[in-house]
Amino acid sequence: MNASLQELMQRISEMRDDELLAMVHSDHPQYRLEALVYAKAEIDRRGLTCGGPIMAGNAPMPPASMTAFCHRLAQAIRKGAFHLGFVITLLSFSWLDYRSRLIAKTAFDDGFTYSGFPFENHMSGGFGGASVVLWPGFIADVAIAIFASVCVGWVLMRVVRLVIPNSFKTRSAGSP
Repeated sequence: MNASLQELMQRISEMRDDELLAMVHSDHPQYRLEALVYAKAEIDRRGLTCGGPIMAGNAPMPPASMTAFCHRLAQAIRKGAFHLGFVITLLSFSWLDYRSRLIAKTAFDDGFTYSGFPFENHMSGGFGGASVVLWPGFIADVAIAIFASVCVGWVLMRVVRLVIPNSFKTRSAGSP
């Protein structure tokens, strides 16, 4: 047997029960396959029981798995901050444009009404009920919405990176 695998087995056999359970059930993406196999074998050898990643009953999460969960949640927020800001801002502009059309339709029955946010991009009304897209306003609205979404997404990403620092430990290939 390889000396590094022998050393790995020795380190895993010296781990505490809660460390082994956390390693297998909550921190498993951080470890090599060999380390996880040895850890599962050590858990079986010790006769430990655990309901898996979802604990049986209403037992509270062990501190190690709660910490790992918080780290994974912070990492997900950190990775998706730009997308979240972009989508929220784009939806806000779409909602404001929709609201401007609702308000414009209730203005009066005969005559032309203009709607759009921030520029007028739609004209409707008249005796025949004509409806026309005002292309310069539409293009300007889309450009402003995309620009604002990119800016808000970028700012949110920078703020989240300042608030949630990248303090997640990366393990080398030789560690368990």
